[in-house]
Amino acid sequence: MKSITAIVSVLAMMPGLLVNACDCHHNNDAGRWKGSQTPASAVEELCKDGGTCKENGYGARLCVVGDVSQCLCAINAAKSWQSKHGDWFLWSGINCGDLTITMNTN
Repeated sequence: MKSITAIVSVLAMMPGLLVNACDCHHNNDAGRWKGSQTPASAVEELCKDGGTCKENGYGARLCVVGDVSQCLCAINAAKSWQSKHGDWFLWSGINCGDLTITMNTN
């Protein structure tokens, strides 16, 4: 997984280009993520673990499931699409190829 981190670091300067080159789509439902960790950082962490779920301690659950070879696309899509308005927001459903990211609040 060190190679994913190295590639992400190199490509971090061009997230818009990478998202356009990838086959990533999102729903139109904004999910809410609280805390100091960004949703994109959570996606990256879950990708490094091979895909799983995590809770942020504030009632939100973020999951990365499927083809982790699409993680670079997913991480950069999340970086491009997240926004902060008091709390962090990211689409609650994202697909990059056969990789699915979901965010639900309890």
